[in-house]
Amino acid sequence: MFCALPGCDDYDTDVVGTAFSPYNSLVSRFTYPVFVEFRGGGVRVWGPNAHLVSQQRNGARITITSDNDSLALVVYGNAVGDSLKPLDGQLRVEMEHDFALYLKGLYLHSAKGPAIEVQADEANCYLVVTNSSTNVLSDSVYETQYADGHIQEADGCLYVSGMLYFDGKGTLTLNNRALPRWDSDWNDSIYTHAIYARGGLICNYTLTANLTSLYGDAIHTGGSQVRLLKGTWNLYPGRDTINTEGAPVIIGDTATIYVNDSILVK
Repeated sequence: MFCALPGCDDYDTDVVGTAFSPYNSLVSRFTYPVFVEFRGGGVRVWGPNAHLVSQQRNGARITITSDNDSLALVVYGNAVGDSLKPLDGQLRVEMEHDFALYLKGLYLHSAKGPAIEVQADEANCYLVVTNSSTNVLSDSVYETQYADGHIQEADGCLYVSGMLYFDGKGTLTLNNRALPRWDSDWNDSIYTHAIYARGGLICNYTLTANLTSLYGDAIHTGGSQVRLLKGTWNLYPGRDTINTEGAPVIIGDTATIYVNDSILVK
């Protein structure tokens, strides 16, 4: 569909833009791709639709904002490095409308806060784990963040403030390693999680998810439901496996759930 490999240095962005087509019917309305590449300690936004977003960058940490209602962010590359040259970065997205987020071979470690943070309270995030792709996200340290003088939640290696829909048949691995922190505003210990989808989570595709939280939950929501209808889910929680604060948890007949390598009996 498009050239999105870290080794591609020369791009014909006109061809890439016209060759793109949405993954399937779930994301068919997101037809304007914007490409985000992590490489060598930096990040770039490119493609014929790059003008549809605004960006702020600091090394390989980037915040993307847009009010476009047909946007597909295609994210790939390496912001992890190796033992000789460790790297880190972050993808932060602020959206007013629903959007698609394609992961196509993304290796991303954040040294502060979520690896991917989506602040879009009134919008849905359609996360496409593209076929045959391997994507690994990790974190290490969090601190309380604020917006307009109020606490803004972002306590998950993959954090989405609205509804999170999963799509695709690739592999997504999340390693949430951050220690709990004491928050003086809330007068409480704050735990972070592998996935924190505050508005709820739905998956009806056969992806493979490996979710580890050393101290928090594998999946956490803010009182919204979790529907794992398909896929293979390998969950390694430090606290709760799935915590919805009382909302329903629905496991489909074709979903396979392992908790600490033991199959979950439905």
